Amino acid sequence: MAPVLIAVVFVAGMFVSASIVSAEKDEAVTKIKMYENQEYRFTIEYPSGWILNDTIPQKNKWIEIVSFIPNTEVWSQGIYVYKWEGDLKDKNFDSNEYLENHNKAAQDWCSSLSISENGFACMNYSLIDQKTVSISDRQSFLLEETWTRIDGEFSSDVLVYNLQIPDGEDRWTIIAESKKEILNETSNILENSLDSFTLLDKLQNSSVIEKISDQNSCESLELDWIPPSTCQVNNMLKIDFGSRLIIDLGVKLEVSYSGTIDNKGTINIDGGSIDNKGIIDNKGGIINNNGGIIDNDGTIENNGGSIDNNDGTIINNGIIDNGIYGTLNDWGILRGSGLINSDSIFTVKVLPPLKQLKHGTPLEEITCNDGFELIIKASNDSPACVKLGTTQKLIERGWAKT
Repeated sequence: MAPVLIAVVFVAGMFVSASIVSAEKDEAVTKIKMYENQEYRFTIEYPSGWILNDTIPQKNKWIEIVSFIPNTEVWSQGIYVYKWEGDLKDKNFDSNEYLENHNKAAQDWCSSLSISENGFACMNYSLIDQKTVSISDRQSFLLEETWTRIDGEFSSDVLVYNLQIPDGEDRWTIIAESKKEILNETSNILENSLDSFTLLDKLQNSSVIEKISDQNSCESLELDWIPPSTCQVNNMLKIDFGSRLIIDLGVKLEVSYSGTIDNKGTINIDGGSIDNKGIIDNKGGIINNNGGIIDNDGTIENNGGSIDNNDGTIINNGIIDNGIYGTLNDWGILRGSGLINSDSIFTVKVLPPLKQLKHGTPLEEITCNDGFELIIKASNDSPACVKLGTTQKLIERGWAKT
């Protein structure tokens, strides 16, 4: 049985700090596994060499569902999933007040810790950056936080990625944290794990998914449809109201020159791709491109529909026709020599600085959203966007450099 994780969690929904984590490199750390929890209905990716523990004794008002930690006894990093049932019953999640309360609770948590009672102490908590992200069609907060961990005579600066997801009256907290001194080795692992977290809206039986994936033809099912790894639409594929086409990682759906997808429901591109040379009729439908690829050499008719490019890529060498009532929200990469007809909403949001860097943007050309400015982290020379007016304080604290 996996060892019990001893953890400390922020009151009112803050981050976790585990006492059993690894400081050593694991050769298997770059291999990824998928963890699926049918009881709480979610999936998340984690490094295959890390210890999985989902039998944690419940002793708090929050539910400690699962932890992933490296395989040594020295604290350095970890990934954790928590659920707070009923926490949002009388709260407005989408508000500045929520973040202000979060920040205050984090500072109170930090000052309350002591080595004698908790095994370590906390100093210098700071909320560095915040942004809204879409997780399983839920507008969520991704917070970047720092604090200093004191273990006797030793201290370590810790960087925390704190993902807060509303789920009706409940709230999820997914934490990925690491000592800054080893962050260069693990930052992609932590970010990818957060990006992979998915809430499963409907009960999915693995044998049913396997059966669907064995199909040799593209046929619409009544509710959710997961196509086989390669599938070509030569005629008409209809997606009715309330139905979803789910294009998972590794799945490629090709629309031939004579093919059409008539989407009145939702198309979720979760790491897979659509190669469109025909027509995607999205009038009244939704396309969520969650880290996937839309390669459009045909036509996407989007008048009255919605396309959300959530950290995905749209290569448009054809036509995207938004008309008057369609919306195209681009939070990823949009390129190509094609035409975008738009008399309606067409928004572009700047990618996070690390993702701009990964996509080949030179450090000096990285941009931030309005109200934020670019700094360089002193610990690993990576870029970050911080609120205007905070740069000098971060330099004085040694967190940023000129």
